Amino acid sequence: MGAVDSIVDIVGAAIGFHYFRFQTIVVSPLPITRGFVRTAHGRYPVPPPAVLELIKDAAIVPSPVRGEIVTPTGAAVLTTVAGAFGECPLRAVTRIGYGVGDKHFRSIPNVLRLLIGEGAPVVAIESNIDDANPQIYDYLIDELLRVGALDVVVRPILMKKRRPAAQVQILCEELKREALIRCLLRETTGFGVRWYPVQRRMLAREERMARTRHGPVRVKLGFSGLHPGEGELLQVSPEYEDCKRVARAKGIPLREIYRLAVAAAVR
Repeated sequence: MGAVDSIVDIVGAAIGFHYFRFQTIVVSPLPITRGFVRTAHGRYPVPPPAVLELIKDAAIVPSPVRGEIVTPTGAAVLTTVAGAFGECPLRAVTRIGYGVGDKHFRSIPNVLRLLIGEGAPVVAIESNIDDANPQIYDYLIDELLRVGALDVVVRPILMKKRRPAAQVQILCEELKREALIRCLLRETTGFGVRWYPVQRRMLAREERMARTRHGPVRVKLGFSGLHPGEGELLQVSPEYEDCKRVARAKGIPLREIYRLAVAAAVR
């Protein structure tokens, strides 16, 4: 991807993402087309190998178009910034943008569209489980997060017959609700769930690389404003795995790495 047009695409997209400071980016399913494309290595079927490698975990849909729609550069940008692939999650659209390509297709317009707006409402899903092997919860949490949960909590409770049990609570966007309910009922012994809308307020988050004298550590910062860097800095949280790695490699107490990372992040 050393051609001038690829560099312009990547840098232009990066400038746009930085300017708008999106909290989440959702990409619609990528169209898989037919035909061939000429590359520096010869004639290849579309999607070319680089695109297929990049979109292995993305949602796709068939397209009747003969020709290249998803380029390697486009696939690289989208798969890097996408928080999820799927249908539009917005409950209100505030701004719309279009980018028009040079090629002309008979069946579809050669247009990339960007919608900006307010995200889907968040719901809490709960289920009380009193007869499951406790070993399942490690796997269950991983599966729920993989399917799209924003957060998962498992707390001990006592049920009506005084039996010890566990309550599983999932926070998710409304669009992910049914998929997460299916996952929860499939992976546990629960017979039902309940859900309800919730309201939440989140700090504007920014991730920085703190350069300590022992090594780099990722740090999350939380601001009171609407966007990262705006308002009061309220939270500074070093990444645990990075701190653990540096502490073990250097033989230094973990809490010292935490202290140095926080100091380096807010300098």
